[in-house]
Amino acid sequence: MKLRFPKGLENLKRVYTEVEKTHKGLGTLTILEILCDASDRALLVVGTSGTGKSTVMNFINRVAKRTVFRQDSVTVNGLMRYKDLLDYNKLSILVDDIERGQTRYSWIMTVDALGSLAYSHTISKSTQQINLRIENCFCSAIMNCQPLILRAILTHPTFEASIRDKVIRFYHLKRPKKPNPKPIVVDYTWEYLSKVKVDFPERLRKTKVYRDCIFNFKHEFTESRACEHLEALAKASALCNNRETVNKSDLKLIYQLSRNFKLELEIFYKKHLEGSRQLDIDLLPLMTVLASYSKFPTLELSLLYGVKKSQIYNILEKLSAYCYIIKNSGKSYIIPTEESANLLKEIGEA
Repeated sequence: MKLRFPKGLENLKRVYTEVEKTHKGLGTLTILEILCDASDRALLVVGTSGTGKSTVMNFINRVAKRTVFRQDSVTVNGLMRYKDLLDYNKLSILVDDIERGQTRYSWIMTVDALGSLAYSHTISKSTQQINLRIENCFCSAIMNCQPLILRAILTHPTFEASIRDKVIRFYHLKRPKKPNPKPIVVDYTWEYLSKVKVDFPERLRKTKVYRDCIFNFKHEFTESRACEHLEALAKASALCNNRETVNKSDLKLIYQLSRNFKLELEIFYKKHLEGSRQLDIDLLPLMTVLASYSKFPTLELSLLYGVKKSQIYNILEKLSAYCYIIKNSGKSYIIPTEESANLLKEIGEA
């Protein structure tokens, strides 16, 4: 996703430009993680291995101005050990690989617990095994996961009951064509909304760009939560550009970032109006390839995901609405159909 920065967003534009110079394709994710950290949001970054999720998180880890609490997996039970650190504190929580938690249950509880803590600043749980209460913890929670983990989270009742409205989901599709193993080096730090008050003028809620943003956010959240998350990120944008009042430029940036949210209606499906969601486990990796390359060798797809070539053809046949195979000089390649090309354009990836 290539971002455009209207006047008034010079600080974030500089960060984006510098990241793109050295780590092409990671600028957008870097900007979103900065805004989520500054506004104490919970963010789940979903992407296949090798797309640069850890590189961006390492940047946040190095430059965040407040205490960074970095873990692989943290359940409600596990938070008991860190109560003294979390109580009445302001910090950034980073979880690089949720799957290192080893069990399906711990994956889900990591996202649920940290999503609740970032949103409510409090966790209270009393059972025969634990008696835990964390209070006044103003934190962000940025978590990386692969599509397989997301599929497990979706099928658990906790997703609809809690995670869906409290945790922003971003689908990082770009694979770097020339991966840069070096860290992102940008001279920039930011303040936090828990420390600085930023005003959101009422007149902005009546603008077209505000309504367009809400439409994007409603692909992930109920309307009231959509407004909360949108306005928090817009305030963070103003704050990161040394302003104490949100303007249209901030909304225009959030609109671009939130186009990604529209992908959920395509990769999620439900059999009934009420009930759990399912993830098309093959579609998200395919969209990653289609968003990153104009054409991609089927043999490379087989090697990339460790799937036999015969099975690759079976998978692509089921996804024929999104891609088709062409042959050139004895080699076969996949290219996007008009439908998937339009989808990528709609979410800002084309």
